[in-house]
Amino acid sequence: MEGIEADPYEQQLQAVFDDCDVEHQGSLDHIGLLQLCSTLQLDQDQAEQLLGCIPKTKGRVTFPQFREGLLKLLNGSSGSKDSDCMKLSLGRGDSPGRVL
Repeated sequence: MEGIEADPYEQQLQAVFDDCDVEHQGSLDHIGLLQLCSTLQLDQDQAEQLLGCIPKTKGRVTFPQFREGLLKLLNGSSGSKDSDCMKLSLGRGDSPGRVL
């Protein structure tokens, strides 16, 4: 992505993700993910759906993994029939960048 100007909403989402990365590892553990979901004002069901969609590497999630999971939920596509991903309805018709 270097050389390509990032979407301002994605930059905001990255900043919130980074704020939850208190260990500065470039990834979040389960507690950090829960904090991020709370910061984004996702309710418990939405957070559980999101956490079920994100592939974890050694129990941690990177920003690209989180972003892709969030976009899948917001777009209502899981990429797999067997996935726990379900359509995330924010009830406001917001675009993915307006979650913040």
